[in-house]
Amino acid sequence: MITALDAIRLAKEIGGKNGLNCIAELDETAAVESGKCSENAHFPPLSGMPILVKDNIDVKGFHTTAGSLALADNMALNDAPIIQNLRRNGAVIIGKSNMTEFANYVSTKMPGGYSSRGGQVIHAVKSGLDPLGSSTGSAVAVAAGIVPMAVGTDTSHSITACAMGNGICGLKPPAGVLSQEGIIPISKTFDSAGAMAQNVSDTLKLYSAMRDEPLPE
Repeated sequence: MITALDAIRLAKEIGGKNGLNCIAELDETAAVESGKCSENAHFPPLSGMPILVKDNIDVKGFHTTAGSLALADNMALNDAPIIQNLRRNGAVIIGKSNMTEFANYVSTKMPGGYSSRGGQVIHAVKSGLDPLGSSTGSAVAVAAGIVPMAVGTDTSHSITACAMGNGICGLKPPAGVLSQEGIIPISKTFDSAGAMAQNVSDTLKLYSAMRDEPLPE
């Protein structure tokens, strides 16, 4: 299992601007939180699991910019409900992932994974390939092995296309199943947060934690 300490190291080594550029912000103190989880006698489903969150979702203490310089000073004062659920289930949020600016609703010609704040995210396998969008940083970070799981959002294929294009699993639930509070919106009837991971089992595990409901036996 990748620890929070491992994930933070990998995020700095290969996820930064000189690498895949999939990391928007990083909390290097998150490993301390992970240590506290390991000391807990009760082990929740995602105990100590390092996770990245797309940069249009509120995580307390991080900026929520949707990749835009226009929102560069927008600091989240509280966790979005889905993030509260993840923490309740033991997840360790190590940072935010870069994304296509405003979830690809700036221009039809916007390259997948490009934003004015973060620049261009690079495909996890081959730099010349299109990493697609808009949950690009989350998909690339999982595909590159920086984190085992990441949170994305999807209005129209932003999770599913990025997962397919980077060779990982992605799940977009129907709009309204997961809380939309604390997420920069595009369409109330189509928007949904969702889960991204290296395999189906972990994708479902993350989705279950986002709902704060156990998976059926």
